[in-house]
Amino acid sequence: MSAIATQKGVRISPRKVAVVADLVRGRSVADAITILEFTPRRAALPVKEAIIDGEVMVVTPALVHAIKLCREHPEQSPKELF
Repeated sequence: MSAIATQKGVRISPRKVAVVADLVRGRSVADAITILEFTPRRAALPVKEAIIDGEVMVVTPALVHAIKLCREHPEQSPKELF
């Protein structure tokens, strides 16, 4: 699954942010966060925050749907609903 996350109000040039974004583009969220934690660039923090915010925006609707299914079908185990 792919998603787009944006961060506004960051006072770093787009070129410098693009260098850091290229390091993690196409990787999983866990891998990207690990890479950004050890990247000694100032742009790493805003990119990391954008990735975490994007993950929350993607995971939350799926979690809401799963909770709704569990409430609608209480007789089934959660593993059977997916």
